[in-house]
Amino acid sequence: MKRKIMVMGGKTYVISLPAPWIKKYGIKKSEELDVEEENDKVVISTGKKRISKSVKLDISGLDSKLIYRLIHAAYIRGADEIRVSFSNKTESELMRKAANTLIGCVIVEEGSDYILIKDVYGPATEFDPIFKRVFFILN
Repeated sequence: MKRKIMVMGGKTYVISLPAPWIKKYGIKKSEELDVEEENDKVVISTGKKRISKSVKLDISGLDSKLIYRLIHAAYIRGADEIRVSFSNKTESELMRKAANTLIGCVIVEEGSDYILIKDVYGPATEFDPIFKRVFFILN
């Protein structure tokens, strides 16, 4: 993402941060951010750990449209992990299709009556479950 540099008072340079980022990381007015140089990059961080959100859903007996809405609602609200329980193969297939529409999310674990979806794009990525899933798929 590109941002324009603004000049305030002739000697202070300012950039704005996108509102979705501010909301996502819980940044408040007058809060201090860490600004660090890493090689040829400037890294801005909050200095605090992001709290992981986990959601559990039971879609047993629900309409397919409602299933899609529930999954997307959990994703939009920032869930890093969505565990979905179901009761039959049809619901399982609907879950797979719904999970495939979530950008940055993959199914990392599944059982006979549940699927675990994780956001692998977020900063708190755990690679072990992802590699296990890739290995499982390739075998």
